[in-house]
Amino acid sequence: MSINLAAENGGPCYDAVVPRFLFHAHPADLEAEGLEGALSRLRGEIGMDGISVDAVAPARLVLRPRLVGSSRAPKAMPIVSNAAAAWFQPASRHYVNTRLRPNVAAEIKSRNLLARMCEDAAAGGLTVRAIVDPLDNATLASRHESAACIDVFGRPHESRLCPSQPEVREFAAALVEDISANLDVEAIELANVEFGAGLYAEHPPISGLPFGASEAALLGWCFCPACRQRAGEANVDADAAASEITQRIAAITELRSSARAEFAAIVVENTVLRAYSGIRAATVTSLLKLIRGRCGKPLVVRVSYDPLQSGQDLAAIRVHCDGFIWPGGRPEVCDRQSRVVEIAGGPQRVDMEICCHPPHMWDGPAMVATVHEAALAGYAAVRFSDYGLVPAPCLEWVRQAIRFARRSA
Repeated sequence: MSINLAAENGGPCYDAVVPRFLFHAHPADLEAEGLEGALSRLRGEIGMDGISVDAVAPARLVLRPRLVGSSRAPKAMPIVSNAAAAWFQPASRHYVNTRLRPNVAAEIKSRNLLARMCEDAAAGGLTVRAIVDPLDNATLASRHESAACIDVFGRPHESRLCPSQPEVREFAAALVEDISANLDVEAIELANVEFGAGLYAEHPPISGLPFGASEAALLGWCFCPACRQRAGEANVDADAAASEITQRIAAITELRSSARAEFAAIVVENTVLRAYSGIRAATVTSLLKLIRGRCGKPLVVRVSYDPLQSGQDLAAIRVHCDGFIWPGGRPEVCDRQSRVVEIAGGPQRVDMEICCHPPHMWDGPAMVATVHEAALAGYAAVRFSDYGLVPAPCLEWVRQAIRFARRSA
């Protein structure tokens, strides 16, 4: 992949004959394995062109398969919990217009781990992208409850900050500005800059009712004061939208509905919900526009599995970014892939993510075929996930797939 400075929207875009190969990695996993050895393996043994590193990441609990039984444990634990945090040292001048501040990972204390990774990766011939996930942060949501999404029943989301909230918007833009100005990264990857699937779609409540995925998603729609204000300014009745949702749930509680309609059908066929959905999409698009104006590097946006549900209007977002990342690993959404490529303006503006370990990938030949197909399709990059979670045999599958793709090209 090369950067073309003559992009139609005034920023760089992707122009690729042979895709670049990137591996997503969490800083804690790279450090646990040994940073120097991990970077050397990624470049020299596996054949990567670059890494996409979490700069601001949500909470996670992971089992690192390559460290199970390793002589490095317990110094480097095979199973570890990381809080939602920033993995770099922020420059305070970027955050003067918001109460929200990046909560730096306790694991790095005063060290600027991401800056060191950029230096070491460059020395080893690897480029670095910074992944920024500014809205999925349980720590900040608990500290600033008024900044969190609030569901139709008035319950704050446990981790999702609302993209309508002015201080949240400023915080997200400041994060990107800070990283792009102060770290030597080739691009910023934005993740979860949207409303998300909603708390109840991710963790369905125990209810004894026949809830479907659509109802669970609607339960998580945000009706915080900022969202209601945005709706009012656009002459959209937020109270009516909330009422439509609660009435639908009431019908289920009385067993008058089996709750099996598709989410898109529910929203598109209901005038009130369709209008409120439009407010959500406009909110996300305007936030991306704000971020783009503060970003000094190429900006790539991760596509949601369900853009309508999360508030992503891909056609509107396209003009405020330099490309999309299509998340692989879920066969049930593969039918949307061609539509994403079409909206993006071609595969040269899309990075294809491949989950290179079970349960989504089970053998080397399947990996080789999948990567070869992506290379032939002309995607800007093939991006593998997640380095710290990949069993050793799967890394060999990746190595073989990259070698075959390059020989074929």
